Amino acid sequence: MKRNKLLELSRQNTVDINKKRIAYHEAGHAVAIFVNNKLNQFPPVFFQITFNNTLQVTMPDAHADYQADIDYSAKIDGGRLINMLPGSITDLINSVESKDKSFMTAFTTDIINLLIGPLAEAKYIALCDDEIFNKYLIPVNALHYYGGESDLVVINDYLACYSSCKNQQDEFLSELASQAFDFVENDSNWKKIMMLAHYVIDKEIKSIDYEQISTLLETQSTHS
Repeated sequence: MKRNKLLELSRQNTVDINKKRIAYHEAGHAVAIFVNNKLNQFPPVFFQITFNNTLQVTMPDAHADYQADIDYSAKIDGGRLINMLPGSITDLINSVESKDKSFMTAFTTDIINLLIGPLAEAKYIALCDDEIFNKYLIPVNALHYYGGESDLVVINDYLACYSSCKNQQDEFLSELASQAFDFVENDSNWKKIMMLAHYVIDKEIKSIDYEQISTLLETQSTHS
């Protein structure tokens, strides 16, 4: 998952909100990978999240105000259980048959983990705006409004392996999106997402990996 956003520095409130949006999005992915992979008894999967910002300044002239943009970006490397997708639906079926049911569990878990990032961002925005957050108001195809464009591209690659039938793809994705929404709505999961997002913001984190995140989340669970 990678996303970029140009922000006007003069609108500090906008800058802060978008930094938080990105932090919640990435925290959603990270917590999902940590919790869901552990729940499904998969071994730890390494990943690293990198946050970057560069300042672009436009010098003012006699008739213009000071202008500056910050290019915020965030990228997660790793974290997927399946690094190489099957080349076809037949290959997927063969993979399931030869590698037992755990392969399909890994397949669906990857998709759910991808969905949880933009859903976490969507929930953060809904809470900020004092709006209702429910699965019927945020269809999957609206997740690109919440930094999910690259997530949806990867998800579509998974769906293409799952079935050549668009209706079957949509039904499968709808089921997994419902599970992803339930994950974000779970109080324990949401507390973890909030804690990690605020840690990233407060500490001005530039890079954080699986081991650091797992330590933070395990510590929170111990004190909960």
